[in-house]
Amino acid sequence: VDAKYSALTLSTGDRVAGVETHTAGVYLADLYNNPIGGTETQFASSATLSAPTSITDATGHATVTVSSQKAGTWVVSARSAGVELRHSGDEVGFVPGAPYFGTGGITVEATPGSVLADNAAEHQASLTVVDKFGNAITDATVVYTVEAPAHIVGVASSRSATNGRATVAIASATSGTFAVTATVNGTPVTLGSPASVTFQAGAAVAATSTLTVTSGDRVADGVDAHTATVELRDANGNAVANDADSVVIKTSRGNVGTIKETSTPGTYTAPVTSTRAAESQISAFVGADQVGHGSPLPVNYIPGAASAVTSQIEVAPALIEANGQHVSTVTLTLRDAFENVLTRGGDTVTVESTLGSVGTPTDNGDGSYTVELTSVSAGQAVTSFTVNGTESPKFASVRMVATPESPVLFPTDGVTITGTAEPGNTITVYDGDHQAIGTATVNSDGTFTVTATEPVSNDEVLTVSSTDANGFVSPESPAQVDSEAPEAPQVRPSNGTILRGTAEANTLVTIYAEDDSVLATVRVDSAGNFSLPFTPQLADQTKLALTSLDAAGNESAVTPVTIDGSAVMAPVIIPSDGTIITGTGTPGNTVTVTLPGGVVVSVDVNPDGTWTVTPDPESLHHDDTVTAIQTNAAGTQSDPGTILIDQVAPTAPLLDPSDGKVASGDAEPGSTVTILDVEGNVIGTGVADEAGRFAIDLVPAQDEGASITVTATDPSGNVSEKSSLRVGLVRVVLDADTVEAGSTQIAYGYNFQPGETVTGTLYSTPYPLGEATADANGEVTFKFTVPAQIEPGEHSVSLVGDFSGSGSASFHIYAPVVAADGLALTGGQVILPLVSGLLLLVAGGLFLVARRLRKNEKDIVPTA
Repeated sequence: VDAKYSALTLSTGDRVAGVETHTAGVYLADLYNNPIGGTETQFASSATLSAPTSITDATGHATVTVSSQKAGTWVVSARSAGVELRHSGDEVGFVPGAPYFGTGGITVEATPGSVLADNAAEHQASLTVVDKFGNAITDATVVYTVEAPAHIVGVASSRSATNGRATVAIASATSGTFAVTATVNGTPVTLGSPASVTFQAGAAVAATSTLTVTSGDRVADGVDAHTATVELRDANGNAVANDADSVVIKTSRGNVGTIKETSTPGTYTAPVTSTRAAESQISAFVGADQVGHGSPLPVNYIPGAASAVTSQIEVAPALIEANGQHVSTVTLTLRDAFENVLTRGGDTVTVESTLGSVGTPTDNGDGSYTVELTSVSAGQAVTSFTVNGTESPKFASVRMVATPESPVLFPTDGVTITGTAEPGNTITVYDGDHQAIGTATVNSDGTFTVTATEPVSNDEVLTVSSTDANGFVSPESPAQVDSEAPEAPQVRPSNGTILRGTAEANTLVTIYAEDDSVLATVRVDSAGNFSLPFTPQLADQTKLALTSLDAAGNESAVTPVTIDGSAVMAPVIIPSDGTIITGTGTPGNTVTVTLPGGVVVSVDVNPDGTWTVTPDPESLHHDDTVTAIQTNAAGTQSDPGTILIDQVAPTAPLLDPSDGKVASGDAEPGSTVTILDVEGNVIGTGVADEAGRFAIDLVPAQDEGASITVTATDPSGNVSEKSSLRVGLVRVVLDADTVEAGSTQIAYGYNFQPGETVTGTLYSTPYPLGEATADANGEVTFKFTVPAQIEPGEHSVSLVGDFSGSGSASFHIYAPVVAADGLALTGGQVILPLVSGLLLLVAGGLFLVARRLRKNEKDIVPTA
């Protein structure tokens, strides 16, 4: 094979890679250019050869095909018989085929991950235009499309580069994931399509974030919640997810719960509760900056259900006059468990008082209820209440003060007004036109004197009132001015043993001797009669002068009297019940007694000066009139003496509590009081004074617990029913001198009257202990729990009987011991008195009981 004539021949032009082939042919010749047939030629190429060798035909020719799936130029060489053929090393070219969209073909790609949705950060979308064999296709038309609101930066259409690549930039101001598609030469790319690009929100920004809250009211119970919702946004308004730590929610009242992201990314909620019923402001912040939309927003909380524990009771005024007309208004202000004042009505409330009368509460519709409290009895009223059937531990006290008693007035001449009233009160005197004409303060002994500042006329009616320290005014007492002197006394003839006569009723008659010295005074009775015996008898022809002084201080003219030793005096008749008529006169004279029905009986006066007539027992009745006239031996008659038959027994005496040494009390004025011991022995007698009071020493003195009886006998001999008394003054003994608050104390009361009602009270803040009835021995027992909330220190128990008065005993209360868990080991809110073995559940109150018939009785004063 001669290299000069032997050569490699390649087909010209480009072939489509993977589709078309090139032809590589050889011609073998010898030195003389003669074809050499039957000789093997070896082909070599980076492309694919149809055969590595080929045998030349008779014409010296041999061929193989050259193919390639890869576009490009490839070198083809040929050698035969060791000789490199001419043109060996020439190239053949392959070009890409049509764009390939099948598997392994053109694929849409996008940069992974996420970039900020700020319209500046960019994703890249790209593809490589290739043929079926992956050969890059240059200058293909590629058009990209991206899902709005993302957008392609610049031109969406481009030409593929020499490497087949076509790339665009994508940006967005909106966060999210958006689809990217493309076409190549108008044909949609399916592989990798749609690709996606993700834009993430930026940092949360307060200005674009929003706060909303739930509408309507919520109950201020710490549970019922408003919901605060924050839509967290970046600077472009994109929802910022997974960033609860950036959200801050605040409330002006109450508590904000845990902030959590909802199923909607970038939306965060938190419950907001309150225990204060009021409008509250809810604010939201991103970091330290308040969100720009909606913050702050108002929400409202309303009170919950009424609570008997926190609701309040008030009284106004706390001091009223116990006249049944003066009113203290009890106001209940309902609160819920968190002390929020209710603003609506509709609850069921009741109010009770330990003293006085209380009506049905009025629902004011605003959470308050009012009711009026009045009383006709003095004392301390403790008011309590229930709310919807639950009793409240709270109470309020109202002091009921008795209306001052009207002043007792003495007759007045209109210049000086005197009388008695409660010590310390202010006396005001009014004239007939009710103009004040003088005031004064009552002295400590109960007397007062007022000098009128204006003149008043005779018979003008003045009125006088008494005002106590509380400003309460008594009913007015009238006083008719008496500025005229009474008439001079009229005196019957007298023999010097007794002066009898008439004058203005209740005036004071003064008898003057001839030297103007006062011999005696005597009070004229209500019938206008007076009598005054003289011992020794006044001498015949003794000259006297009598005047009459009325209660207003007006003195009559003088009545001159001359004693006539021959005058006969009217006989003295002793008060009688009609069984026997007796009296005194002058021995030897005759007394003529006229009985009802005209029966006349005459008897002689005995040497001792007494006389007696025994009438028919059936002839005399109560209030019958009996008269008697005395006649001397010369036939001279006296004026008549008269009595009224008294057949009515006095009222049984009323006894004061006694220490066993002295018995005192009230009985009919002038009656004789007789006191007997339990065996019927007389241990004391005495006479009740003009006011009906008596005080008699007991001989011998009686022991505590002994029983005494007492009767009253009037001057007519009528005997009253018996009154009995158990001797002894009230005494209180406590079970313990020192107790812990919340523990039990027992008070024992002694020397009450059997069957007497006894009221117990714990001081100093009054806690009612209820009532008990004294047993046959006059004893009571109060067992009670000391309130746990009471102030530690000295306190006392007071027991008050409605007859026997009061007694008290003191003890010390110390604070309860507190356990490790902070709870008191003992305690109680409600006093439960156990009285004589019976449990009394008492709303209780302080009853200040005045002694019957005792003058100027004072309120009981607690000792602690």
